[in-house]
Amino acid sequence: MDVYRSCLDRVHPSIRVPLTEKPMPIAFDRDLFDRLLAAALARGGDYADIYVQRSRSRSLRFEEGKVKSATESIAQGVGIRVQQGEATGYAACDDLDPASLLAAAGRAAVIAASGGSRATPTSLKP
Repeated sequence: MDVYRSCLDRVHPSIRVPLTEKPMPIAFDRDLFDRLLAAALARGGDYADIYVQRSRSRSLRFEEGKVKSATESIAQGVGIRVQQGEATGYAACDDLDPASLLAAAGRAAVIAASGGSRATPTSLKP
């Protein structure tokens, strides 16, 4: 039993907040990583790495000794870094669709190939 559930049970056993253990929405398998690395290195990069991040946050808000709210949120995304000579290109994506991830890898490759370290706009899906 985790601390969050234990705290809820001690404060008020009748409170039931669904605690999700959702898997990543796509499978990060070797094939996908190979395709992402190939796209990242396609413009002559010397090195590329992929950072996959997923974090979960839980919060309890109390008023006068009573639980007023319980929330849970999940943040996730992927960052791709490409080194080409002295230049570094980096692109991040919070849309975990393989096509979006491949586009981010391509953006990182273009940034590195053009000398690196320039800001690039990206769209965020709601």
